[in-house]
Order: sequence, then structure tokens, then C-alpha cells
Amino acid sequence: SVFAIHTMPPWIAGLSLGILTWISWDTCLRTYKKLGNIDHPAIVSDEVVGVIWAFIGIPLSGLSLLTGFVLFRVFDIAKPWPI
Repeated sequence: SVFAIHTMPPWIAGLSLGILTWISWDTCLRTYKKLGNIDHPAIVSDEVVGVIWAFIGIPLSGLSLLTGFVLFRVFDIAKPWPI
């Protein structure tokens, strides 16, 4: 989660997030191909990993969590290029 990544040493956080991103990307790609739907609502691991990436390097507070979540959802729904 966002909190776990923020408590890790930077090199472990980076390695963990890189591995998590790769696993999520691979799993989502395989599921997309099986379902024939590039953005099936049942697939959420890409959103989970995306939210974690959105908070890297940002001090966590109630306001930053709310703002980051709202902005993430706006961009996720609008899907501007290259998102």
C-alpha cells in the first residue's frame, strides 16, 4: 500500500514497486486478452499500483491523500494520452 512503500528504505521501495508494477502489468495484460476488454471493471490491480506510484515522493497527509485520490480518479476516468 501507499503507507508501506513510504516506510521502506528507498532502494527496497523502488525494487518492490518495480516488481509489483511488472506483476500487475503482466497479469492485467493476460486478463485483458482473455476477456477481450482493455478496461474491464473487474480488473483493479492497475489502479492499485497507479495510486501507489502517484504518491511516491509526496509527504502523506489527509489533504495529500484526498487530493491525490481525486486527481487519480479524474485522470483514470478521462484517460488522457498517454495514460
